[in-house]
Amino acid sequence: MNINIADFPEDLHHRAKIQAAIEKTSLKGLIIKALEEYLKKAKKKGG
Repeated sequence: MNINIADFPEDLHHRAKIQAAIEKTSLKGLIIKALEEYLKKAKKKGG
């Protein structure tokens, strides 16, 4: 599945690309990891 996000903040995109490089992963990998962690925390809080 492909997802495009319109009007994504440039600064956030830039910082995410840098973090992905630091972690030696792709931007896709970084976003998937972050979303999985967020959803895991939300589930623990009852969300």
